[in-house]
Amino acid sequence: VQITHTGKRKDIVTVCTLGSGTAFGECVLNDGHHSVSVISNEPCTLLRVPKTAFQDIWQKSSHFMEEIITSPFSLNELNDQSTNNKQIQSNQTATMTMTAEKSTTSHDQPPPNRSMMMDKDDPHHNDEPDDQNKEIQMSENEIKLMHAGWVIRLRIQQTAPHLIRDRKHPSTTEIFDNCFIGSELTDWIINVTMTSSRIKVRSRKQAESIYQVLYENKIIYSVYPPNEENSFTDRYAFYRFCFDDVNDEKSQTLVNLFQQNVPIDENRVADYLYENLTFLLQLAPEATLRQILRKPLENRTEDDIDIVYEEIMNIKAFSHLSNTVKKELSAVIAFESIEKKSTTLFKQGDRGTCWYIILRGSVNVVIASKGIVCTLHEGDDFGKLALVNEAPRAATIITNEPDCQFLRVDKIHFDRILKENEASIVRLKECGKEVLILQKMSLKQQQSKK
Repeated sequence: VQITHTGKRKDIVTVCTLGSGTAFGECVLNDGHHSVSVISNEPCTLLRVPKTAFQDIWQKSSHFMEEIITSPFSLNELNDQSTNNKQIQSNQTATMTMTAEKSTTSHDQPPPNRSMMMDKDDPHHNDEPDDQNKEIQMSENEIKLMHAGWVIRLRIQQTAPHLIRDRKHPSTTEIFDNCFIGSELTDWIINVTMTSSRIKVRSRKQAESIYQVLYENKIIYSVYPPNEENSFTDRYAFYRFCFDDVNDEKSQTLVNLFQQNVPIDENRVADYLYENLTFLLQLAPEATLRQILRKPLENRTEDDIDIVYEEIMNIKAFSHLSNTVKKELSAVIAFESIEKKSTTLFKQGDRGTCWYIILRGSVNVVIASKGIVCTLHEGDDFGKLALVNEAPRAATIITNEPDCQFLRVDKIHFDRILKENEASIVRLKECGKEVLILQKMSLKQQQSKK
């Protein structure tokens, strides 16, 4: 999916790459012009619905078809009825191609018409990108999150523009540009959804979790005072949207795209707000869990521990443990993430320092002279044997994909909480899978488990 604001081939930006099962071209619903160009990336087979037939079916059955509307950059082309997009697409990689030259297009320029999408001399754009162009890798999920942040900021400007302004904190004489206060934005999102029949943010904790999704993806960030916990908090602290401090080409390109393609009609922006809040609320529980797990152990509250406890109840690596042990672990589990594929967590022969549970992603288990012996996935654990037996690591662990996330229990806590428990367990395996687990338990332990 490509767009250009100048009509020149060298200024083409590839917005995203669509895969199997994705729909596009929904602007025919209201007889609009296409705002982007769609070019085949490989040999393709498509299903095509004629405009008149699609419009007729939509009029009769739009409530069954809303989830086929997928592209965040075609929102301005959709009929007002199509406002309930709840589909979260897979986290595919979208390649954004940008020219090395800065675009001279004014931000106040009206949205490009259809004639600007392609060079008239070459309507199919099968040429290779200009040699001066460079690529920036950006996932589809990143684009959707940036779009959600843009819509929230736009709605704030429409309903409460005074929330984002230059501010001065009582503890300093410095002036901070384009900031908002965390607690004020929490008030705003609760109030703005109060009368909605589609979605309601019912508590300050829920509002905080929505903003935490944006915070950990750097769509909003802390300005003042310094944020030691590296999280969004519902308090008197200054934050800023990344769109108000653009300092890299990737962000500037997205800002330009949003300005050109996201409409400013208040009713439609309100619809997009509810749509994007639905998306963010689906991501909020995991973001809240990560926020808690990043806290220093001494800063975790009883509520924090309860949230972690509820989450680990559903993880198979903890399923054989008593509720008492799970509760103790909830207070000490840490979070670790590895961004790059093929990163080594530890090597065969290393001293064991922690136990890992995979939250997201996968890892390869590598043994010298044998190579990769298996791949572990979400919910699997590794690194326990070296801690139980006080032995060196029996294998090397290497991430098998980017953005892997782990729960981690450090040795000092493992020894205190789990070592005796694990030493009493006998596991019978067949074909690499556990088929029987036996645990020796005292009478006191049996009563605790009940």
